[in-house]
Amino acid sequence: MPHLATAELITHTGVHVGGRWVPSASAERIDVLDPRTGAVLARVPAGSSADVDRAVRAARDAFPAWAASPVAERAGFLTAIAARLTERADELAAVVSRELGSPLSTSRRVHVDPAVGVFRSCADLAPRLDPWKPVGVVAAVAPSDHPLHHLARPLAAALAAGCTLVLAPSARTPLSAYRLVELLDAVRLPPGVVNLVVGEAATVGGALATHPGVDLVCTPGSGQPGVADLQEFLGTTAVQR
Repeated sequence: MPHLATAELITHTGVHVGGRWVPSASAERIDVLDPRTGAVLARVPAGSSADVDRAVRAARDAFPAWAASPVAERAGFLTAIAARLTERADELAAVVSRELGSPLSTSRRVHVDPAVGVFRSCADLAPRLDPWKPVGVVAAVAPSDHPLHHLARPLAAALAAGCTLVLAPSARTPLSAYRLVELLDAVRLPPGVVNLVVGEAATVGGALATHPGVDLVCTPGSGQPGVADLQEFLGTTAVQR
């Protein structure tokens, strides 16, 4: 995957399915605009229902093993993800600033640091799951104004609960989601546990909302991560304080 540079046009051509970056089934591209200048900042695939189907199938295939994995093992992955995010916090803040148009300090304080906190909180809470029954495959949809934190929150909680995911960031601000998935690859998360499809909301969101392989569609709101977040991804009320 290409890295975001100061003056380069970034072109992403793939979706992340089954642990690999693969070409999108769609030849169409979406221009990501710099909100400060209106210039084209990046081009990303206009993901199709076929891309969604591949991603959901990969998540479904990965679900049994991930759901059966020890809670301590999942917590270890969350801790490792938090550490990677911390290491790359300045870089992530720069990406958020470019795609969202926010000041660098705001991107760090409002978007990156809370994302780190989400993974740390869910890593701490995960060992308290007893008994647990994850709901299955989760579709996590992020709003354009919180492209990183509001994707990290359902991602961390669903992973802790033993769910697998398809991430659907906004096509207006998808670049931090690409970088997040690169960091997930770096911690060697099992293939298919987290998948990524970028596209227009009506196409990708609609396909996820109606796909029979998706068990829960999550559009996160405000507030701090905690017990309620984990319970949302469990088939039973299974978190003990």
